[in-house]
Amino acid sequence: MKLQCGYDRRKNPSINEYRHLTKEEIMSLSGYALVICNDGKVRTAKINGAVKTWKSDANRIEVPVKYNMYKYARMSLPEALARFVVRVD
Repeated sequence: MKLQCGYDRRKNPSINEYRHLTKEEIMSLSGYALVICNDGKVRTAKINGAVKTWKSDANRIEVPVKYNMYKYARMSLPEALARFVVRVD
């Protein structure tokens, strides 16, 4: 899919090709990751801790993220599959 970078403030911003992350890639996230924001642009978010899993429910996964200066969130697996992307070159 083709998306615009959220940090590009030029009059004609560049549009790049991205793909969604798989479940295995989400399980191994650390550091920073690219996220599709509500406005449809791609920005970075910090993975704020370990990806949380449950023994009783193997499909329940939560990814803690930090974005902006003081905002934190936890993304469930369906939301993470829809929002985390990687750039395809």
